[in-house]
Amino acid sequence: MRSSHSAARTDVRFDEQSLVSCAGIVPLMRLAENIGLGKLIEDRVDLGIPVGANSDAKALSIVAGMVIGADSIDDLDVIRHGAMRRLFDRVRAPSTCGSWLRGFTGGHARQLTSVAAEALVRLSEQAPLLPGAGQLAFIEVVS
Repeated sequence: MRSSHSAARTDVRFDEQSLVSCAGIVPLMRLAENIGLGKLIEDRVDLGIPVGANSDAKALSIVAGMVIGADSIDDLDVIRHGAMRRLFDRVRAPSTCGSWLRGFTGGHARQLTSVAAEALVRLSEQAPLLPGAGQLAFIEVVS
């Protein structure tokens, strides 16, 4: 899932046809785009089965849904409501994302862990959370 608008061209309207209940997802997904999260996923996660195609779009659809509050595959439909398709392209249906998730084995989960580790490094470069930490900082990541 990628932002289909540049920051300079985004406008806001509050009518029903353009209603976006979760517009706060836009800066988060733009940050994911800036760190190349989709490319990381595409490069490092290979399910080796037909439902494994377009892993980047499926994973980013899941990330967006979870951030908005989806806690099940069916809840991922939240990213397809209202004008969300105007904001993002490559949004995948919950059933497609569910089939992709069911294709995971332990090895695939390790591939995704590799993505998460690199994404954390890239995020720290984009948004320094510990200014002045110098050369060494300890970060505890609880999953």
